[in-house]
Amino acid sequence: MNRFHSPKTDNRRYLAVSCEMCGSPILFAVDRTEGDGENPRAAKLVLTCAGDTCRHRGDYTAAAVLRYQK
Repeated sequence: MNRFHSPKTDNRRYLAVSCEMCGSPILFAVDRTEGDGENPRAAKLVLTCAGDTCRHRGDYTAAAVLRYQK
């Protein structure tokens, strides 16, 4: 019997910013440097919080970029 096992853990690192309203992390890109590179700079970074009760949309161009692992 063949079984397909999907990975249940995501070991990748992500680039994120903290939501201005609720403080939750907003993940916006996979960190291809695995935490060893410098933080990227974006010309314009407008994101929306994924929180069900928040959904705040803001300009995070000048925000501190965090590295986050699920």
